[in-house]
Amino acid sequence: MNSALDTGRPWIYVDSALAVSKPLAWMVLLAGTLAMLGYMLGVPIFYRPIEGGAATHPLTCVFLIVYGVCILLDKEQHSTRQLGLGLLTLSVLLCLMVIVEKFTDTNITNVITPFSSNVIRERDAGLDNSMGMNTALLMLFVGLSVLAQYTDRYKRSQLFALCALFMPLLGLFGYIFELTDFYGHMSLLTATMSFMLCFSLLCKTAHTGVVRAVLSPYIGGIIARVQLLAVTLFVAAIVYFFINTITATNGDAAGLLFTSLYWMALGVIGLSALAIEKVDEARRMDR
Repeated sequence: MNSALDTGRPWIYVDSALAVSKPLAWMVLLAGTLAMLGYMLGVPIFYRPIEGGAATHPLTCVFLIVYGVCILLDKEQHSTRQLGLGLLTLSVLLCLMVIVEKFTDTNITNVITPFSSNVIRERDAGLDNSMGMNTALLMLFVGLSVLAQYTDRYKRSQLFALCALFMPLLGLFGYIFELTDFYGHMSLLTATMSFMLCFSLLCKTAHTGVVRAVLSPYIGGIIARVQLLAVTLFVAAIVYFFINTITATNGDAAGLLFTSLYWMALGVIGLSALAIEKVDEARRMDR
């Protein structure tokens, strides 16, 4: 599968990424199952890691389990491929239903939500147990990313995974700096597991596209990794300064800044890595 290898330097970062993808998917699958068991056994700490905070909604648990299973399935076998495609199609349709529900202010997914009585009871008690729009969009992009992998469109899968990755990243940033506007109804468990899920998807396609270019052992990959580290620290420092000195009470403005910087940095790093890697690959082939 690793077509990126050549007779030059070993592509150890690509090999490591491909190797870590399934363990990450197993962790997501187990976390989603544990959260679902929390609803079944009446143990809130399994799906609400912060007491009184946001909970991982049962439908989110379902998505985590389904996506984890689909990543672990061998899509090269016809039977498992068809099973994965069926599960993913249903998941994407369910995500679209949740999004439509948010816009129309209806409750069309209540009838298919596991343990819906638990959810209603917690809401009546004043506890946060909802799937927010950010989580619904996140799960939609993840579903499209896995679906793209099943149809061998790996670069498109990376694009969807990168779109999805922003939302749990923003949520984790919100938990770190105690900015509720950044994570909304997304629980710490959802943000953490979704981040790992997106990372697993990117690692699974490390043999091609932007991820391959960033992990390259040659000059393009080295520059990209240095840029990634530097820009990540720079964005974190700038947003932290912005939050604490300019608009400490305006989470929307801080979120907009974070979003803009994130996509700017991602675009610069990804495109430069691809350009440099293509030039360097041509140079290596000419030798």
